[in-house]
Amino acid sequence: MEIEFNSQWSGAPGESGEGAKIKVSKDGSLMRIEVEATLYNDPKPTTQPGPCDRLWEYEVVELFIAGIGEQYLEIEMGPHGHYLVLGLQGARNIVERCIMVDYRTVHAHGRWRGVGFLHLTLLPRGPHRVNAYAIHGEGDNRRFLAWRPVPGEKPDFHQLDSFEPIRIFGN
Repeated sequence: MEIEFNSQWSGAPGESGEGAKIKVSKDGSLMRIEVEATLYNDPKPTTQPGPCDRLWEYEVVELFIAGIGEQYLEIEMGPHGHYLVLGLQGARNIVERCIMVDYRTVHAHGRWRGVGFLHLTLLPRGPHRVNAYAIHGEGDNRRFLAWRPVPGEKPDFHQLDSFEPIRIFGN
């Protein structure tokens, strides 16, 4: 599965080069998630790289993977080695905090790339639906991008009806 996006959360066009790419592939018993995006050098979390609560408050790329019913996985990857993986049952109802097996980032030429691995057992049972998001900026300059637009007056990424049916591993 490979997705690329450069639209605001509402569906309006984003600025040139503002979007992100996400590629998901299978690597044995692991799911490999690759992210590439523009590096904005927003303030980074004060914690050491690794698991980071409330990562959505910083520069981040997010992948949401929903399965049957309202079960979904929220995967957040930041440019400075921070990540957050949550298992949810219903909108914003966290039932599990998951750990990435490995997560690394590199910066080059004003962009960042992150690669992380998760156990396939963390995926909700399919068929799967996904949406992806990128967040950057501060205060009034905060920007919210989405692969598939979400309705409403402000960005709400937990709208499972906005997720697109997809085959994650092409099978």
